[in-house]
Amino acid sequence: TNNYLITGTGTANTLQGEANLTFDGNDLSVTGTAPAINFIDTDSDDYKIQNVQGVLKITDTTASADRFVINDNGTGYFVNNFQIGSTTSSPGASLHVKTSYPSLKVDSGGHASDAYVRIISGNAQNSRVDFGDTDDDNIGVIDYDHANNSMSFTSNANERLRIDSSGRLLLGTTTEGYSTGDRLTIASNGHT
Repeated sequence: TNNYLITGTGTANTLQGEANLTFDGNDLSVTGTAPAINFIDTDSDDYKIQNVQGVLKITDTTASADRFVINDNGTGYFVNNFQIGSTTSSPGASLHVKTSYPSLKVDSGGHASDAYVRIISGNAQNSRVDFGDTDDDNIGVIDYDHANNSMSFTSNANERLRIDSSGRLLLGTTTEGYSTGDRLTIASNGHT
């Protein structure tokens, strides 16, 4: 009972199965130099799961692009925009975590090693962390400007503090009061 028919077609190395083909065994093996399973639907959005020399890939065959890769050493990556915890088809970033309790944890697992987060950009661009809410998605910002090697801090959508490339601290202003001597400039009511 519940047997399905698989037949060959006129194309070499191609089999055609009946609709809703199921497999009830423990293991299904696909062998070859680059074994793969293709998922082809009726609206030309097709995918492939494949093993290429020990590298597992989920490939968007319609766009000819790998979407998820696990290397043979256990490392892996997502390609292009990827979202966790939501069904939106338009993520707001390369990795978008959206859920009722979003969180990100960096944990060394108790090993004697450092745990860190790196934000790397071009040498004339900015590396930044935005703090936002439903009214303003960057009402608070920590921003490192690689073009002039300064770091600024924004609260309530206004820059409040800056450390320039010489290590001078500027509060309430982006301009050094006395560039030849001061290490601290505080601006109040437009006066330094």
